[in-house]
Amino acid sequence: MTKNYYWFFFLFIAFGVQSQNKKKVDFSNFDRTGMKTSLLVTDVKPFTVLGKKSESYNMYNLHESYEELSKADTQKRFQNADLIASEMKIENASPVLKIGLIHTEFEVPSKEAYNKGLYVIDASKATRTSNEYVFDKYSNTIVAPLAIRKKGVNTTFVLDSNMFVNTTNDKIAFIKTNFDDGKGFVLTELDKGIAVNYPSEGQKALQFEIHFENGKVITRKSILTVSYSNADVARLFRRTINLITATRTPDLALYGETDLSAGKCEYEIFNSPDGVFDKPIYVIDGFDPTDGRNTTAVYNLLTYVDGGGVTRNLGDRIRNEEGYDIVVVNFPNYTNSLGRVVDGGADFIERNALSVVTVIETLNAQKVGTEQNIIIGPSMGGLISRYALRFMEQNTLNHQTRLWISFDSPHYGANVPIGLQHLFNYFAYGYGDSDGVKPLINSMLRSPAAKQMLVDHFQAHISAGAGAALGDDPIVPSSGLPLTPTGYPGIRNNFQNRMNTMGFPQTTRNVSMINGSGALAKFKDKNNNDINPGFDFIGTSSSQANIDTGDVFAIINTRAMTFCEFMPNANVQETIVDVDIQAQIFFWITQDSFLATAKQSAGSNGVDSSPGGLFDMSGLADSLPPGDPVLTNFLGAMKADKFSFIPAVSGMALNVGGVITNNQPNYYFNINMGAKDLPWDGTTTTTTNTTPFKNWYLPPTNENHVTITQGNVDFAWCEIVKPDVDFANTGANTLTACQGTNASFTFSNNVHGCNSISYTATGQPLGATVSFSPAIITADGNVTVNISNLPAGTHTITITPVGFPIKAQTVTVTIHPTNPNLTGTTQYKINGGSFTTGNSVVVNQGANLELQIPSNLYVGTIEWFDPIGVSRGNSNPSITNIQDGSTAEGVWNARVTFTNDCARMAPANIPMTVIVDPPLSVNTHEFLGLNVYPNPTNGIITISSSTTLSSAKMQIIDLRGRIIANKKPSVLNSNEVQLDLSELAQGSYLLVIESDDYKSVKRILKQ
Repeated sequence: MTKNYYWFFFLFIAFGVQSQNKKKVDFSNFDRTGMKTSLLVTDVKPFTVLGKKSESYNMYNLHESYEELSKADTQKRFQNADLIASEMKIENASPVLKIGLIHTEFEVPSKEAYNKGLYVIDASKATRTSNEYVFDKYSNTIVAPLAIRKKGVNTTFVLDSNMFVNTTNDKIAFIKTNFDDGKGFVLTELDKGIAVNYPSEGQKALQFEIHFENGKVITRKSILTVSYSNADVARLFRRTINLITATRTPDLALYGETDLSAGKCEYEIFNSPDGVFDKPIYVIDGFDPTDGRNTTAVYNLLTYVDGGGVTRNLGDRIRNEEGYDIVVVNFPNYTNSLGRVVDGGADFIERNALSVVTVIETLNAQKVGTEQNIIIGPSMGGLISRYALRFMEQNTLNHQTRLWISFDSPHYGANVPIGLQHLFNYFAYGYGDSDGVKPLINSMLRSPAAKQMLVDHFQAHISAGAGAALGDDPIVPSSGLPLTPTGYPGIRNNFQNRMNTMGFPQTTRNVSMINGSGALAKFKDKNNNDINPGFDFIGTSSSQANIDTGDVFAIINTRAMTFCEFMPNANVQETIVDVDIQAQIFFWITQDSFLATAKQSAGSNGVDSSPGGLFDMSGLADSLPPGDPVLTNFLGAMKADKFSFIPAVSGMALNVGGVITNNQPNYYFNINMGAKDLPWDGTTTTTTNTTPFKNWYLPPTNENHVTITQGNVDFAWCEIVKPDVDFANTGANTLTACQGTNASFTFSNNVHGCNSISYTATGQPLGATVSFSPAIITADGNVTVNISNLPAGTHTITITPVGFPIKAQTVTVTIHPTNPNLTGTTQYKINGGSFTTGNSVVVNQGANLELQIPSNLYVGTIEWFDPIGVSRGNSNPSITNIQDGSTAEGVWNARVTFTNDCARMAPANIPMTVIVDPPLSVNTHEFLGLNVYPNPTNGIITISSSTTLSSAKMQIIDLRGRIIANKKPSVLNSNEVQLDLSELAQGSYLLVIESDDYKSVKRILKQ
């Protein structure tokens, strides 16, 4: 039984680890008699798709299968593996996209035949011992375009005959393809282009139907992501993306680089609503291998969610609200002057920076007015823009830039955990030899920009020399190379020294905003636990994680028992990667092992878990080709999906340990740098020499790298927009009010910049107060100005936003005095005598009466009305020969209309009651010695007289002459009675006392 295990061990597993020089079973002279196909496959990769018959394939599956079949094909039908490899592009920007197709049948040595002894393995050589059939037969059809992404919605697809192989006896009648363009399946002939015009960008599901002469139909799929080209953007959206070539070539000799050709970049201007290019803000794209972001995608990186949960875009806001123009600079894939294809998004920083210099010079010449530039450099864009600005200063080139914002940029290097780098490299070039993982190594980790920025690079631990090519053993770390963090040999240190020597721009205001915590906060794993140095990222040192790595022809399961940890604490050496590749027949057998050891420098704990802008590994999974299991399973085994990518001390360029090269700074430095130099305040704060930045934004927690938040948007807004305020009265600027009341005005505020706006008032008289609600405005809104305690008169008051005297507004308030209550101020004059004040008067029949309200008591007009409502004009009425029962008797009304009626805001009616005392009969007289008390009264009054009262009648009359009540008094004695008035309402009344011979009238006041 052990023999069987080793047979599978050598036959199906050893092929994947050629770099480890594992010995394989030799089938070169194996007797193939009786084979049903022309291919005997004995050498495939562990993750081969040949035996899986998936519904969907990508270009990596096509290429790997083509290579595997080429090793088995004695008829040499698979001669174009290199051609396929040369045509494969993660992003294809050319007009033509080629499609490859393999339709094959093949056989593998049968396990059952081996168990029966129909062939044997001796000294690793397989020999047949029987003429019986000793093979297992498989078939598959693999078809895919040679790209993962296609730039340009207009594409010509070509099924290339050089990449078309049919090793079967099945005759293909025709092939039809649905390109997911809405037109359904179309006939697809070899080497005949099919023009496809996609209506929009997005993910396209290509479907292939292979029809055979025998009636069999095989269907396959492949996913292609289509994005707009620059020409598409111009044609569809009337936007212009300009490709520009730098006018200067970079100095790259210190890296051993021989291609010193000028770089290229593209830029697009997003104008403000006025359409005039006069207030530029440049946004310089960062690390973007294979140009996954176009100018639109870079612009969309400015999107954030505000404090109210609303999705907004900083670029849109500042264009629409403040009139700025956004210039997005992107670094595409291009062919340079030497005919070399350059991945601009991951090229040397210097080459990209010099193309930015050319963009600045070009647009400075086109700019209208004298507004200075603002440059924002996110991520690597911060290094590119820093180099560009400083280069222009050192070469007396006017960059016309007042503000440079570094956004989570790696001034002292970026980080990818060295354990992950080793694992990526191992799965790409060691066990598995996975084409799908190789772009992570070649396009990302081995790109010029990554070599310049990464503080620890796996290449420094497996090979030596500047730009060293892969050696005989590019996987296993060498014991003769450093264990401590070391950048790419010959590049990292040289780059950092160059940047340190150049320094930072000198004629700009330099500020930084980072995504790393400024409070030493830790970030969390998937279970919300703190991540510390030495964190077990995958598995543990005592219990490796079981990562399924697929099977071979559905016969043998394989797995990677994996342990990976973050860099440990300072001066600690540990195993950071431990992988055992195992195969299962009846039990698991270790086929290959990989081990990596590292030691953290003495000056700092490991950078992987330090405060910093975080790399989100979940986004990496989304970028993988559909159907690729290796990295997908690997990512799923991770206990955390983030690591410190841009350490906070790097983003702030903190000088916390001398010149920074490979001697790592203290990544856990407590960032407490004292006072900042606030923008626009006219003063300069002395900032620490620990950082070159004058102002900075540090979030309390660690955020994903280059994440836009309300906090850093507010910071950038404050730096970009000069404080100002549009201050305007929303209503009239004049107001009339009454003495003792408040006056208020409402002003609208459109606040520019971020200074808090408060207000002052001048011009108010002594004793008056002016208040503001709210007292301080920090955003667009309204402020209410309340003015109180103003004396009578007209007052002009000036309201001024503090710091903005030219924006002052004036208001005028006229205060009218409060008019008096004229009730009780009516005067009368009887028969030409003197005027007496009173609300009622009793006159004898035939008397003359004159009424008035003194004119010095009010300002306004008066109109008198007699008791039956007839107007008597605005003169004092004179009533002559008043008769009992005439229309002159009763209530007269003086209607006063005040010129400024601050008491009632309506005309006031002042009543005056006239009562006529009728003539007494010859035997009628006044009651003698009449006395009424108490008067005023709350209820009961006593009436006494020297004349008998026992038979007197009594009436209560109101001042309008109406009889309120006929009262019968309580007789105390013949000369004294009592009257109960408690039911009367408060007010003045007339008491009429009458007998056959006597009559008297008395005014009483009920309280």
